[in-house]
Amino acid sequence: MAMADDLISYYKFDADANDSVGGKHLTVANATISATAVIDHSYYFNGSNAKLSGVSFTGVKTISMWFRPYYTITTTANAVAIMGDSGDTGIYWYLGGNTSSSFANEMFTFQVAYGKLFYATSTQLGTSEFTADTWYHLVWVWSAADSTYRIYLNGTDCGLMTNYGGASEKSSLSNFTLGMGEAATYFKGYIDEYALWSRSITGAEVTSLYGGGSGWQYPFVVPAPVAAFSGTPLTGYPALSVTFTDASTNTPTSWSWEKKETGSYVVFSTDQNPTENFNLGTWDVKLTATNAGGSDSEEKLDYIITTAKPISILPMSGTKHSFNNSWKFKRFWKFKFF
Repeated sequence: MAMADDLISYYKFDADANDSVGGKHLTVANATISATAVIDHSYYFNGSNAKLSGVSFTGVKTISMWFRPYYTITTTANAVAIMGDSGDTGIYWYLGGNTSSSFANEMFTFQVAYGKLFYATSTQLGTSEFTADTWYHLVWVWSAADSTYRIYLNGTDCGLMTNYGGASEKSSLSNFTLGMGEAATYFKGYIDEYALWSRSITGAEVTSLYGGGSGWQYPFVVPAPVAAFSGTPLTGYPALSVTFTDASTNTPTSWSWEKKETGSYVVFSTDQNPTENFNLGTWDVKLTATNAGGSDSEEKLDYIITTAKPISILPMSGTKHSFNNSWKFKRFWKFKFF
């Protein structure tokens, strides 16, 4: 399945709050476009009256977003609602400890109705704070089999959120607001690359969206790899065992390693980081790295050089006679091969 399959809406926030997939364009109130972003631009929210709103969603199974708080948010300080549903009282998404609740170490909460919510702790997320001026990638995915949401932070699967009070899936948002939660509580910081799917995306897809911290933007074009590699050792005696290390960028998914002394290249491995033996000669090596976006090759000529082992001839052994300063030699040579 392609990343864009069942995508409801995608907001790049590069120049406006328009939906890149459909027509669910958000209305901007006091939020401003900023060059501080994961990709290109983001929206800055001032913490007092800035929000994006004016649309409704149905059939939501996955939400993905990047956020960068202005203040450090912990389980006990600066907690704030980052999203809400003004068309359905009591619906909000909360970063940090919700001071109105009694849950220990609470770091993220999705309340779907009064007294019914899903939450994740600092232990579960692997952090007790969302640090000021730091980008975070947060994804939550409905798991029907578990009747709760699976949460991901910075590409890491943090497990299932705790279901409190018999909370049920919240797939419809009648008047979605971004940057503001319940009771006019406002988020201060930046939000970028906001997306909603009508399916539960996979962990591998979340990893791709995170992109090692660089993000991956709709229409999710996969860049072709840029092939690169190194090997060690590069010289020695046959059969020389050389270990190769792939250094290609843009996340290749398959590799083809070839070598030749004369004539045509011969594939010797499809592993990412293989080891190969080289016989006597001077060898060219080529790596072709491939992913869904294409292929790229790097060729290194005369890269591996193996030479014959030398033969050492030891001097003759003999005995020196003191009476006439002459030598008496044994009648054989002694050879030693390395």
